[in-house]
Amino acid sequence: MGRLYTKILTLPLEKEAMGIKQLNYYSMFAIVYYIYRTIPTYEERSQKTQAMFESWKKYLYEFNENFLSRDLDLRISGGIIFDFNTVDLRVIRSISNYVDLLDEIRVPEEKVFFRGHSDISYRLLPSIFRKDEWLHNEKKMYQELQINCPGDFSRMKNHLETLAEMQHYGLPTRLLDITQNPLIALYFACESRDTYSGEVILFSIDKDNIKYPQSDTVALLASLPLFTNTVQREFYLASKDKTLKLDNFNKKITRLVQEVRLERPGFKDEVLPEDLRRNVVVIPSRNNRRIDRQEGAFIICGYWKKFMETKQGIP
Repeated sequence: MGRLYTKILTLPLEKEAMGIKQLNYYSMFAIVYYIYRTIPTYEERSQKTQAMFESWKKYLYEFNENFLSRDLDLRISGGIIFDFNTVDLRVIRSISNYVDLLDEIRVPEEKVFFRGHSDISYRLLPSIFRKDEWLHNEKKMYQELQINCPGDFSRMKNHLETLAEMQHYGLPTRLLDITQNPLIALYFACESRDTYSGEVILFSIDKDNIKYPQSDTVALLASLPLFTNTVQREFYLASKDKTLKLDNFNKKITRLVQEVRLERPGFKDEVLPEDLRRNVVVIPSRNNRRIDRQEGAFIICGYWKKFMETKQGIP
């Protein structure tokens, strides 16, 4: 099995939370990815990356200050370069090492969620953001799956349950699967072939910031897929318009407010602009077999500038 890494993050899931700022991320990731695919042993990879890392730091910090902000604290662990200001990356070599880490990072007023995947190069993004065509056809996919599988979706009580069921079908959604069970995340991280390194990501969330299905914010974000990409862009631009007063902003998103009211009649037209751009952790009802077995939860994502102000998706 390849090596296992644990990365500790906090919300929001913005570019800065991924590690290195976006342009630099692609440049460095491409080289490190190449190293991991061409150098056979862990020791050789670490030595090579360490040497390149020292060269990068010298160039980036001394000769090209505009390319990389000096407030980054670049470090290297297990051949992976990361910004220590936003990511704490550990190399896990045993189960006991993993358990010790869990004990170390737990904070009484916070709850830890986990995500495991079998390739460390996997981008931490909900699937809907992975292809431009998926994001542009979110409403169409949402509607067509319900039409083609009416028996499975007729029993859904709200848009969140519908999205969770669609996630089970493999449809691209704005949900990111996480779990409350560290061993389940570890299982998914260890599924890879021997040539890959798995990763467990830990999200330490203030308990007051955790949402449940009854949350108005969750209902708002879960209703976004019911609108075309063009209409969603209108909602997004309204949320960024600092000249709009709150009541005028809510008038701009009247259709969205009305949609939420179909499942929550008491929902008020007092939506804050930043609510549309939030990423929140939600613990869903365990009326889905997969969610129950995996002690599942979700991060449900709103609008991100990168995807709403450009036409480019991430491969």
